[in-house]
Amino acid sequence: MTVKQYLTQAYFTNEKIKDSLQELERLRMTAISVNAGHTSQERVSTSGIADIVGSRVPCIVDMEVEIEAKIRDYNNTKREIENTIEKIEDNRAKAVLLKRYIYFKDWDEISGELSYGVRQVYRLHKKGLEEIEKMSVNVSECHYEVCYNVFSQK
Repeated sequence: MTVKQYLTQAYFTNEKIKDSLQELERLRMTAISVNAGHTSQERVSTSGIADIVGSRVPCIVDMEVEIEAKIRDYNNTKREIENTIEKIEDNRAKAVLLKRYIYFKDWDEISGELSYGVRQVYRLHKKGLEEIEKMSVNVSECHYEVCYNVFSQK
């Protein structure tokens, strides 16, 4: 894995967590709305609706547990990446890498916040990556399965 791939782990994990949260919300909404269409009708037997809702509850609970674990891993990895970036000697390169890989800002935002041209931001980014590479940071192992999936698709 390259230094850049190592640094982008937090971003891709954050995106995966967002997707999981959207899926969780979808599951909750379908569980809640299952009997919404049946409120005006009087029925004696409602076991079908209860079965549908009951079958979704374990899925929701499992997904919540999975998301909590992903968030813990995400926080640990983000802290590790931030500690790595903090070791960079050039404060300007450090600022660019922090804004890019910890705060997930795009190039134009970084440029505006630091009052540098975009080309200068790119130069500082490259310099920061080179400094990390010289540190011999062990970036050979990715903490998240999502990294392997994302990097293998590019």
